Amino acid sequence: MTYFPKHPLIILLHGGESISRTRTELFDLPGIDALRTNAVSFGWYEHFCMRLRLSAKVWMPSMPVPFDAAYEEWKTLLDHLLQLIDRRTPVHLIGHSLGATCAQQYFSQEAKKLCSLQSIHLIAPTRKEGSFALSENIGTFEAASSKIHLWHSTDDEVVPFSDSLWLFERLRNAQFHKFSDRGHFTDLAFVELEEWILRETSTS
Repeated sequence: MTYFPKHPLIILLHGGESISRTRTELFDLPGIDALRTNAVSFGWYEHFCMRLRLSAKVWMPSMPVPFDAAYEEWKTLLDHLLQLIDRRTPVHLIGHSLGATCAQQYFSQEAKKLCSLQSIHLIAPTRKEGSFALSENIGTFEAASSKIHLWHSTDDEVVPFSDSLWLFERLRNAQFHKFSDRGHFTDLAFVELEEWILRETSTS
């Protein structure tokens, strides 16, 4: 049975960490405490879901073992999730940190149109982390949606700002939302993203 909601559907992929870093390296990362306590325990995620609840349905799947993540496990969950969605459903995909990398990697490899992606928003994607990596198969990725957005802050201490620049320079029609004071986006609200998605879902 497929899912065909009355409102647009937003899929939010949270961040995580890969086994590519040792435990010592992981817990020594600047800002990692904020990432663990705010992002994965639903800081701005929760505020985002509450703000969007009247205009869209928000799915926020718990990705497998987020602090010991493996791409194939996350891909398998996405495969199952997307098969539940009716192709008529307007979908907006948001990925944060490792979730952003997973989204770009996934839709760079899956040539078939699994759902109607109205927009893709990649927030602070990491270029390479364990089995996760931004793909250079740009043509397939851009074919997934005509609206691709990158969001990153120059003061991010978890994922270098240059990782988003690397991807942006290879995309033809992406929009870059640049900040200078948001770190790794672990605040309790992300108003700019909320406002943008509200506008998008109102026209879906």
